[in-house]
Amino acid sequence: ALSDAERCDASLLWLPGEYLLAHLHLIGGSVVRVSERMARRYARCLDLGLKEDAADAAAILGLLHGMRGHFEAAGGWCADAVRIAESIANEAYMASCLQAEGAVACWRGDVQSALKDFDRALDISQARGDVLRLYSLRGHKANALHLAGQNAEAIELLQQSIASGERLGTGQFQPLFKAWLAEACVGELSDEEVLRLARESLRLAADRNQAWARSVA
Repeated sequence: ALSDAERCDASLLWLPGEYLLAHLHLIGGSVVRVSERMARRYARCLDLGLKEDAADAAAILGLLHGMRGHFEAAGGWCADAVRIAESIANEAYMASCLQAEGAVACWRGDVQSALKDFDRALDISQARGDVLRLYSLRGHKANALHLAGQNAEAIELLQQSIASGERLGTGQFQPLFKAWLAEACVGELSDEEVLRLARESLRLAADRNQAWARSVA
């Protein structure tokens, strides 16, 4: 399908096809190939003047490089994503890009920067009434709080996020958030309860084919 779109110069057909193929590579665990696909998507979006999609691709590239431990490149991509979102004054994309930047900051150990990014994104999402973004942001902020040693706040926020996910009927981050909750509860709950949470996280991750969440659990 991508080959046909290239021959026809059907750029707007090419973009979703490229995105879906990258998603399949990610499910298959090939982060390098996803990065290559996303870099092509980013360049094509800029050529077409599709700044929203370019910001999205840059944020994803930041996360992908962060997953591989390439934090300097990851930070650069995330900063570029935020810059593009600011230039078009698109708050939905701004919240998404800030969330990616916060996640990368967590991975490289800059928890305070992560918390600032998450709080800024939470303010935007709260004002927009974006319940799905609030659900994911609260869970990611909770992990940052745990890394900062604020366990009580982290546990409370993770429990709120998991409950919110159940109400919304989404399983997108449930395995990851339960894994983080298990980690935050070490020393706070009995070993049996912590293991129960970890096993539940593993089961959910396996059911949803979420390799990243499974590795965390």
